[in-house]
Amino acid sequence: TREPDLPAEQAMLAEAYVRYQAVAGVRVPRLIQALSTPTITAMSDETGVKVTEALRNHPRTKQQQLATRMVVALVATPLFAQQEESVFHADLHAGNLLIDPQNGDLVILDWALVERLSRAQRRAIVTLFVASAWRDAEQLFTALARLSSDDLPNDATKAALVRGQIATYLTQLSPLAAPTTVRVLTLLD
Repeated sequence: TREPDLPAEQAMLAEAYVRYQAVAGVRVPRLIQALSTPTITAMSDETGVKVTEALRNHPRTKQQQLATRMVVALVATPLFAQQEESVFHADLHAGNLLIDPQNGDLVILDWALVERLSRAQRRAIVTLFVASAWRDAEQLFTALARLSSDDLPNDATKAALVRGQIATYLTQLSPLAAPTTVRVLTLLD
C-alpha cells in the first residue's frame, strides 16, 4: 500500500543518496527535486546490468567481491548505522540491483518499499545471529522477545512455545558449522 506514495519515495531516495555517498562502489540515483512532483519522480539516469546477469561469465573472485559489496551495502551499512533509526531496502531483487558496466558500481534502485529499524531492534538482530553461533538458547529467547510485538516474556504459553522452537532449532544445527543466515531467519519466521 505504500509503494504508490511518490512523495515518501522521493524523500527516501534523497535520504538513501546521502547515506550511500560514503559507501565505496555503491550508488543510489540522485533525486532531481526541481523536476519532481507528487505524481512524477525525476532522478539521475543510472545505467547498468541486472546483478544476476552482470558477472555470469566472470571469475569466482569477481563474483565474491560483488557479493561482499552487496552485503556491506544492503546489510552492514543499515545494520551498523549510527542513527537511532536506520532504513533497510525492502524490495531487493535483480531488477532493483544493477552493476554499472563502466566502473562496476552497485546501483540500488526503487526506494518505495523500505523499513525502519531502531537501534534496539538492530541490536536484537545481531544478538540473534551471535546467540545462534554460540547455541545460547537464553540469548536467542531474549533477542526474539525484543523483536516480538507481543509481550512474550510475560505470556507463559507463548514463551513456552518459543522456547520449544528454539530447542528444536538448536538440535538441528550442525555442531561443525556456524548457522547460515537462512537458518537464523527461519527461526525468526
